[in-house]
Amino acid sequence: MGDAAYEEVQRWLKKAQHDLTAAQTLLKETPELSDVICFHSQQCVEKALKAYLAAVDQPIEKTHYLPHLLAECIKSDMEFEFLLEIATRLTDYAVEARYPSDLQETTLEEAPEALKMAEEGRRFI
Repeated sequence: MGDAAYEEVQRWLKKAQHDLTAAQTLLKETPELSDVICFHSQQCVEKALKAYLAAVDQPIEKTHYLPHLLAECIKSDMEFEFLLEIATRLTDYAVEARYPSDLQETTLEEAPEALKMAEEGRRFI
């Protein structure tokens, strides 16, 4: 991997870590912001998956749909199947947690669960 590619991977990983840190901090300080915690948890995994795609020189699509990004990662490494449930469960938080809608609001119980999945996904990647 060349210097430019390495730097791109590092930028994605740094952003993923920022989202993870934001979710961890919010859960400790302001757990009632469950929608924001869930959003940052999804964003952490999204950016970590994009870091992996950059590392294996694959195109990085502008999508928040984690199952699609995960499918692209699996093409290079079947071990990424480990993240299927995490990707499926977190993906809705990319948009639905950010905007008011007719869908059910996130609950206080969802936030620690989403954060745990983000931490597990980030450790794997």
